[in-house]
Amino acid sequence: MQLLNPKAPLAILPIATVQFPAAGVEGTAILFWSLVLGTMAGGAPGSYLLAGAKLGRFIQNPVVFRGLNLVMALLLLYVAGDILLTATFSSL
Repeated sequence: MQLLNPKAPLAILPIATVQFPAAGVEGTAILFWSLVLGTMAGGAPGSYLLAGAKLGRFIQNPVVFRGLNLVMALLLLYVAGDILLTATFSSL
């Protein structure tokens, strides 16, 4: 699924074409920094996998699951309210 993730190419394109030249990264340094960038990009899905596995075992407890569900619902209401207020009062 990560191969279809559009964020990786969208992040790498400006780094390689704008930030590398602006920082003076040239020649073999491009290869080195590209490998570093690729390692970091590859590590992100792995960290999501580990975090999901830990959280999955943690929320098997019904009390924890209900608490997490409540927190997520409250955060969703907060974001929806913020969007509503911003959209309402920014046009005044």
